[in-house]
Amino acid sequence: MDHGLAYFGQMTASLSHEMKNYLAIINENAGLMEDLAMMVSMGKELEPERILGVCRNIAAQVKRADETIKAMNAFGHSTDRPMARIGLYDTMNLTMNLAMRLLRSRSVQVQCQASEELQITTQPFFFMNLLWLIVDYIAETAVEDSQILLSALRQDTFVSIAVSCSGQDADNTVGSLLAMDSVVLLLGSLRGSLNVPAHGKQRNERYHSHIRS
Repeated sequence: MDHGLAYFGQMTASLSHEMKNYLAIINENAGLMEDLAMMVSMGKELEPERILGVCRNIAAQVKRADETIKAMNAFGHSTDRPMARIGLYDTMNLTMNLAMRLLRSRSVQVQCQASEELQITTQPFFFMNLLWLIVDYIAETAVEDSQILLSALRQDTFVSIAVSCSGQDADNTVGSLLAMDSVVLLLGSLRGSLNVPAHGKQRNERYHSHIRS
């Protein structure tokens, strides 16, 4: 699917930008360490804390880079099998962590919640793709400093993910999403639905996916 390639490219580009930022900061601190070493070679005294501070900065960036690579690895493995059993909470968090740079650029925060450790059998990559398309659209139209809430709930024979954002009109949002070919194709592939709950005054958008044993 073309939209799947577009999603893969968007996430890969965003993550590579993150990695470049980490490397740039590490390189800057390495240059500072070189300057400090030259000062010592010239007989100047340095406080150990100054050197330790540079080392801590490098270690912090290495940790962030390691977390990004782990997310990239999990993202890559989402295509290993056409169908797989996934935990919704972990998958929602991974999807949002992959797009953290894009969300930051829009001054939007996303919080994930689950009433329990819910699992479904689905197509992981396309599930993440659909979830991101929904959040991406809401983030694009949200006011600055908005918070988007993703809540996974069990409802009878299926699991529902409620997506809500203050100030958003649910009917207009769902209508716009269902006008997107990529969303419609993914919903069909995942056997899901997107609608406004009966108690629509709460302004929720929900994606429903059946649980398979």
